[in-house]
Amino acid sequence: MLQQFHLLPEGATHLVLSVGGNDALGCIASLNAHATSVKQALVTLTRMKNDFQTNYQVLLAKLKSAEIPLMVCTIYDSVPGLPAELRTALGIFNDVILSEAIKHGLPVLDLRMICTEPGDYSSKSPIEPSSQGGEKLAKRLITSVLTHDFESTNCRIYW
Repeated sequence: MLQQFHLLPEGATHLVLSVGGNDALGCIASLNAHATSVKQALVTLTRMKNDFQTNYQVLLAKLKSAEIPLMVCTIYDSVPGLPAELRTALGIFNDVILSEAIKHGLPVLDLRMICTEPGDYSSKSPIEPSSQGGEKLAKRLITSVLTHDFESTNCRIYW
């Protein structure tokens, strides 16, 4: 997650962090592994959560050190064809994002509430927004960045 930090453009006025979807995709193989008990499955999910949370905390600390207003995004979960069990797993990643945003008093753009229709996703790569979804995201992002009081230390959710 930190690979792109050095690409931060000079003079950036705001940062919007949208990560986790690829991390979740990387865990799909683990979700297909056979578990002999519910506890064993929960151990796997806990490991995934802890790994993501550790990386996310490091990334947030690095971004906050830039002292530029920061907003975070949840991970979409209405991707067409996404099985219910994967949507449940995404909830674990989104829980980390929301918990860290609350802890740090950061605003959140909740992508789960914005890209809710099949037409919001690309037919070529369903984990990416379509032009329709991109337009919805851009409008909501602009509105939330322009209206949020970044001096506040209260977490606020935008959608």
